Amino acid sequence: MASAELKDGAKLLYRNIDFNTFGTLNAREEFVQKYPDYVKRVIGQYERARQWILENREEAAKLLAEAGKIELDVAQRQIEERTVLDKDVGIPGEALHKALEAVVPILTSEKLVASGADPAKALAELVEPSLAQAVIGATASTGSK
Repeated sequence: MASAELKDGAKLLYRNIDFNTFGTLNAREEFVQKYPDYVKRVIGQYERARQWILENREEAAKLLAEAGKIELDVAQRQIEERTVLDKDVGIPGEALHKALEAVVPILTSEKLVASGADPAKALAELVEPSLAQAVIGATASTGSK
């Protein structure tokens, strides 16, 4: 959308960041149980990258433009307006749960889940913030990166 706006004059008619379903890291439960230290390490590196981007937006936009083979102004808009790294604290919580909860009826009505599947139950069981809380909470409290 950023490219369409900047290059083609497209207009974004409506945007409400509170409807964002956020990005999440996903892992199989078996993997998390077997390798919690690896999971914590990945979470820590994602948090480190998030903080770096917040502190180095111009450089991050340049890297995104180069790696994504997109124009710098598109990368800048993506970093500044679309990614919202300063609102998303990196720990899955109530905002993520509410956003995904609103999607559940759509998944069911549009038959995007298998017959008999219970996406509401899956949501209740699968969003697990404890490792992120442990890693990001520790990083925030020590001030380390």
